[in-house]
Amino acid sequence: MTALLSFWLVIFFTLLFHHNKQLTRSLTLLIIFFIVFLFDFFLKNLPDQAALKNLYDLLRISDFGYPLYNTPDIGMSGLESAFATKLILFNNFFSYQFTHSLTAALLAYAMLYVIGLLVEDKYFSIISIFFISIYFINYVLISQRFGIIIFFNMLSIHLIQKKKYALGFLSSASAHLFHFAGIILIPLYFIYLIFQKFRNIYLFLISFFILLIIFLVIIFDVNILNLISESVFIKVGYFKKNESLSLLYIIFFLLFFLFGLHRLEYSQIFSLNSPFLGVLFILLLIPFYNYGTLVGRLFALFTTIPFIFSIRNILKNIDNNFRKINFIYPIFGFFSFLFYYRLIQNKYYLQWAAFE
Repeated sequence: MTALLSFWLVIFFTLLFHHNKQLTRSLTLLIIFFIVFLFDFFLKNLPDQAALKNLYDLLRISDFGYPLYNTPDIGMSGLESAFATKLILFNNFFSYQFTHSLTAALLAYAMLYVIGLLVEDKYFSIISIFFISIYFINYVLISQRFGIIIFFNMLSIHLIQKKKYALGFLSSASAHLFHFAGIILIPLYFIYLIFQKFRNIYLFLISFFILLIIFLVIIFDVNILNLISESVFIKVGYFKKNESLSLLYIIFFLLFFLFGLHRLEYSQIFSLNSPFLGVLFILLLIPFYNYGTLVGRLFALFTTIPFIFSIRNILKNIDNNFRKINFIYPIFGFFSFLFYYRLIQNKYYLQWAAFE
């Protein structure tokens, strides 16, 4: 725990220097890249480390598609083609620890870089420290395969907002090559387009519920009129009936999203930079909270972007009403630290109230 607390504090002060304009954003990202690499390289006994190392050691140059391996600790498992190829490229030159650490550092850099594209620079440090407190341990230092999906989702949103729709779709479609759950981004991409393009509320609702039905069939195996007897997605085995999402965690996000909606213009309510999307997706997921790991990952995927914009909207309101406050970053940093500390209190880190 001491190492993880030190990790947070070093990044906290790095972002504080950027907030006070003592570091440029490019230099800040570069420093965080090296911080993540060093901490990940020396951290031991994190979840996924042993399992992924076993798979890494078994990889061969001929392994493509979804190669399966029988490992001593988790039994039969495998890796998606792009993630396996990435490991194969490093396999003959570097150790597993170096490969894992470099992936973590690149993923951290990429996620924070996209945050810098999505929000104004004056909000970058505060949003980043919250992002690090909530998502980093789970999806940068540990479950990197799903972390890559979160990055592709963030990148897709940026590309859609810039009206680069073909590149946005390519980003969403690429995610499936790194993790089977990446297939979620394809229907999600079209849902995002609905929010972006359709301002007519009736057209929006009709289109949204058509896609919602498709989404439920593909992901949750909801059998509509007995048209589909079994979902192919279920076969990858993400459901665990005895696990659930934390309602306290849901309430935490709902509060932030609701605060982020404050003073949002009606014309922006269905846009991609509205936290309303986060509220809607959380409400859609609540009936399925007994389905465990899959819903935990969906929850993280659906909340990443709305959470970023919620914090941005809250900061905008503070800017408009309390321009003379000089301690915004330390105040927000304190609350993000409380959340981070709650996470690492559990010795398994990933297996806490919200996920797994």
